Amino acid sequence: MVALVALALPGAVRANGDPASDFLLSQDFFFPFERKLSAPVKQDLVAAIERANEAGYPTKVAIINSRSDLGLVPGMFGKPQDYAEFLGSEIRFQFLGHLVVAMPQGLGLSYQGGKPDPQRSTVGKIPVADGADGTGTASIRAIDRLAAAGASDSGGGFPVEIVAGLAATLLVLAGIAGVVVLARRRQRPEDDLDEPPSAPAA
Repeated sequence: MVALVALALPGAVRANGDPASDFLLSQDFFFPFERKLSAPVKQDLVAAIERANEAGYPTKVAIINSRSDLGLVPGMFGKPQDYAEFLGSEIRFQFLGHLVVAMPQGLGLSYQGGKPDPQRSTVGKIPVADGADGTGTASIRAIDRLAAAGASDSGGGFPVEIVAGLAATLLVLAGIAGVVVLARRRQRPEDDLDEPPSAPAA
């Protein structure tokens, strides 16, 4: 009977395979069940994520401190980049931004639904200190560094969405101005007809 239920609900079984894939659908962070982060590090990490999002660098973070945090995929423990790509693909229908995965062995980074992020080499150079908080503090450093680099690449700190919106608005305004000028030019011959005829030369 259990086997039949599992076959009838393959989506539900997959969704609960690794806890982070469930948590990140409704929030921007996943904290470990064991070897937990301290309260101050949690607060600092959430603040770093908020800063990145406000700067136009959409970010989610998964802190994996033990195999038990990976649910049904414990074999991915110790492989932060592989898991970052795997986890990114699991939540791609809801999130296409930048996903940071932190493990005691290092950091991984993916984006656009599980693709290797071009900036992953920068993240990979950030060391993870010993202790439960090591993954959290390393993630904070990574997020701030990535968000700053992303802001500079987008032109002085303006989010890409804002730049695109301003460009579209300018194009619309330019089009309206062109229509007004054209309308005025078309009205000029009619205005000339209303002028009184000039007196004949003596």
